[in-house]
Amino acid sequence: MDMRALNAFIITAEELNFRRAAERLNMTQPPLSRLINQLEYELGSTLFNRTTRKVELTGAGIHLFNEGKKIIDSMRDLELEVKQLSKIKKGEVTIGLNGPVFHSDMPHVISSFKEQFKDSSIALKELPVSKQVSSLKSGDVDVLITISRLNDSSLVCREVQSQELGLWVNRHHPLSKKKKIRFSDLNNEPFIFHPKSENLGFQKDFQEFLRGHRVIIRPYYKKANESCANLVVVGKGHLLTSKRMVDSRNDAVFVPLEDFSAKMKIYAYWSTKNNSALVKTFMHFIQDAGHIPPSGLDSHFCSHPLK
Repeated sequence: MDMRALNAFIITAEELNFRRAAERLNMTQPPLSRLINQLEYELGSTLFNRTTRKVELTGAGIHLFNEGKKIIDSMRDLELEVKQLSKIKKGEVTIGLNGPVFHSDMPHVISSFKEQFKDSSIALKELPVSKQVSSLKSGDVDVLITISRLNDSSLVCREVQSQELGLWVNRHHPLSKKKKIRFSDLNNEPFIFHPKSENLGFQKDFQEFLRGHRVIIRPYYKKANESCANLVVVGKGHLLTSKRMVDSRNDAVFVPLEDFSAKMKIYAYWSTKNNSALVKTFMHFIQDAGHIPPSGLDSHFCSHPLK
């Protein structure tokens, strides 16, 4: 389908008047009529009912108008973004990360972005959970990458990575000798959890999973000044995490879970008020690097999909 003909059809459908549509398109009526006739021939459908008194859309015309307008609008947005990017000589993206993300491969992905966009500048800031949303809204950071779910309608959200979960276990504990851990092995076992205020979806899912199987555990919620890794090492409990997130220590081991299929998700957020083409390009880049398709958006917790 020719985009010029589609655009001419959209304008004509908005005006329902060939003379006014031709004026908006800076052309005369005969060439406009030829474009519409060519489009109708190509589609094998009549798009307008024309009489000497009025012009009306047919059913096929209404459908093409609704869907075609989305295509035209998307093309205009894309054209604007590409033009903005081509004008960027030296842009900067400030990225906020919370502790666990530093142990994922996100820092490597960010380095890859810097390599591809050599004229851009990347600044990293470690943010506590309590300052994540306020830092985004104030503009202190452009993008936030975190394992926390943030339910805020003023933020755009994209899932950028998904990782298999397992338990990080003190090497002296009997569970450390297993190749895989079943939920039936966990009854009355001690667990280290992040504070509930951090809203970690995988942690909630795991607790609900255990309750559903009537497995009783002994939870310990770490304090702000405590390290999950150190708590595992001193035998305070097991930590639910992904293999990429754990430190390479000899005093604790990572053991996969056999029955629990949920994954740890890493999310990227940015403010709906941030219209930077470079920020949007960065968001697309890290999503592609994580091999997450657009449908990977966690729409239940993220109010705005990335356009």
